[in-house]
Amino acid sequence: MVQVLGVMAHGLKFEDQLGEHGDQLQVETDNERLRKQHQNLLEQELDKSWKRSYKKPWFWCVVAFIVWTFAGIAWYALWHEWGFLLAFYYHLQAGLSIGFGFPTEDDICYKEDIASSTVRYYTEGKFRWPSPAEGGRGGCQAADISKAVTVIFVLVGSSIIASAIGVIAQALTAPAGGWYKTLIAEEKIKHLSQLAAESPGIADDVVIFLKILSLKSWFQALVCITGWVAVGILYGMLSEQQMTFITSFYYSVSSVSTAGLESPKTIQGNPSIPVLIEELNPGHWAFSGIYVLIGVPLYGWALSALASGYVAWVTVEDADNTLHEQITEDEFQIMDYLGYPSAKGAGGDGEIDMFE
Repeated sequence: MVQVLGVMAHGLKFEDQLGEHGDQLQVETDNERLRKQHQNLLEQELDKSWKRSYKKPWFWCVVAFIVWTFAGIAWYALWHEWGFLLAFYYHLQAGLSIGFGFPTEDDICYKEDIASSTVRYYTEGKFRWPSPAEGGRGGCQAADISKAVTVIFVLVGSSIIASAIGVIAQALTAPAGGWYKTLIAEEKIKHLSQLAAESPGIADDVVIFLKILSLKSWFQALVCITGWVAVGILYGMLSEQQMTFITSFYYSVSSVSTAGLESPKTIQGNPSIPVLIEELNPGHWAFSGIYVLIGVPLYGWALSALASGYVAWVTVEDADNTLHEQITEDEFQIMDYLGYPSAKGAGGDGEIDMFE
């Protein structure tokens, strides 16, 4: 009897354990199912996001720019046998129509250790042009080939930049859902203006005024481009380039505006000594390349935002002036003519009512 009860108790205990394990397995199964559902939903959202991006104009601008950038780097690295960063710098400053003018594509004509037999062939003999001492301009066919390719890069690059600026301008003037975003921003500005009117101190007014400015796209763009110019100034003054403040400012503004009036010099050390272009710290090429890569679009955004803000202000002022100015005799006659006819059935009745 005791043995039977023991077996029964053991059986009940086993069933309890089996039930507990079954519940645990069920929970794990449910968790796995939920995890898979969550993963599937995430993949679907990413797929939708990719498809949405795929249809956006900015997406194709980015793709075209990436292809254009690496095509240029490959060309200058192979034809001129420059390092990656030097090729990166030269392609961007040339393709974005900055034109620092250093280094030059004619340098290949006087390079002594050209590895490529094809390039070397076009720098010698009949393919080398007369030097200035010989009554010519200098250079060679290899440089002319490179210049022809650079012209193509400039045309394509300027088209990409123009398209990108157009996309930026469109996003600023007519953004997706812009009407309610503009409405929200206007309500925030009204609320802040009311707070400024009610605040007793000048310090509070200054803080509120800055908050109002921070809501305006032209102010955001102005802050960004000013900060980026400051980065260029710090580079010029603190790096081995040893520029003065004015020269650094000159370098920064002429870089982002594509004027290209000041380029990095082949000097390094403190005190600085002249070095060959291959010996210059490649960090200078990297910085200048990245600086114009970010700075030129920032400058374009700032110009677009300032123009957009000015047009918006002029439009509001013009509409307000039009609504409050005195109606002219010509306007009166036109509205009267288009409204109710006179008693004789022609022309106007000499009055302008709400209908008219």
